[in-house]
Amino acid sequence: MIAILLLLAALQPEQWEYRRRLRVQNPGVLHVVRLDAAALRHARPGLPDLRVAAEGQPLPFSLETLSGAVRDREWKPQMIDRVRTSAGELQFTLRLSQPEKHSRVRIETNDREFRRRVKIETSPGDGKWDVAVADAYFIDFTANGSRLRSLAVDYPASTRPLVRVTVADWPNPASLSAAYLTDRQQTAAILTATAEITPKWKTDGPDSVAEWDFGAQPPPWDRLRLEVAPGSFYRAVEIHTSDDQKDWRLTASGVVSRTGAGEALTVHSNGQRSRHVRIRVMNRDDQPLAISRVVFETPATILKFIPKMEGEHALWYGNPKAAAAAYDLAIVLDRDAPLERIVLLPGPEKRFDDFSGPELPWTEQHPNLFYLILTLIAGAIAVWAVRSIKKLSGGKLG
Repeated sequence: MIAILLLLAALQPEQWEYRRRLRVQNPGVLHVVRLDAAALRHARPGLPDLRVAAEGQPLPFSLETLSGAVRDREWKPQMIDRVRTSAGELQFTLRLSQPEKHSRVRIETNDREFRRRVKIETSPGDGKWDVAVADAYFIDFTANGSRLRSLAVDYPASTRPLVRVTVADWPNPASLSAAYLTDRQQTAAILTATAEITPKWKTDGPDSVAEWDFGAQPPPWDRLRLEVAPGSFYRAVEIHTSDDQKDWRLTASGVVSRTGAGEALTVHSNGQRSRHVRIRVMNRDDQPLAISRVVFETPATILKFIPKMEGEHALWYGNPKAAAAAYDLAIVLDRDAPLERIVLLPGPEKRFDDFSGPELPWTEQHPNLFYLILTLIAGAIAVWAVRSIKKLSGGKLG
């Protein structure tokens, strides 16, 4: 919630490029508007130019981002039965001292440059083992100058006290320095898709690469989701972004997969809004994936306000110079807002016909007057300087 009071002042309509109609029928109660992809794309990053207006006057509002939450509890259980099998696998068992819910194994090792298949089993302690994950991977490798490391594997939540981990192709068991069990409690985010593309893939060695240009008003995104044809897979992915298609920066890296334990098809990167995006899927010795679509998503943003009158209201945005508005609405909502809550669907986005573009500074609007004033000021300073020098020299100058 925003917590600084801003004095209400009349807006200058010509400075806001876009409008969305809001029809209020029940004033005095809380109204909620979910911002769509167009509003998020055409407003400035962080929404400093967003306004709610009625009859040209701004109304107090607050913004809430529905980003969800993740909370991890992690334990370092006793490790028993660490061996290297005849097949060259590293196998070890983690034993919890008391029942705890867990859904992830994470390891630590100084080994580098590997892709090792992982199987995870659980047991209540009666000698019988059930497979939780049959086909996952621990990976560490360097490609294109960047290092990708993924040493955690998720599986369906369990409270069984014994977890057995089998890792293929592990030459030295002593190089495993630690292993942990994690209980991940997650509240899912509510997401807004801000862009969808059908990529054209090209090959770069063993990798699949796609690149696209979002134009002058790129969408905001915090995660990228792939739509992949049926089948099992496990791939490392890198995302690079650029503003000019010359200087590229590594924005995000991760793993996308589909195994018996489920699928993970997203790569996360907070607060992105670059014009050019490149995605690289590292196939190594595997066949390229059939990726049909890439969806860019960001946590949904909702706007809350309490209208005082019935009738036409509007969302305004698209002002390059506007400073963020901040209102002490949290107190208003906690103290005065009734329980009723109305969800408004904004009308279609319209460009304001009288939009004048960014407001120029006064000096640029009136350059001749500005230079005249500077000349007069310079002349006054010169006269003052001469008089001061005469006074200091006893009036003998000249």
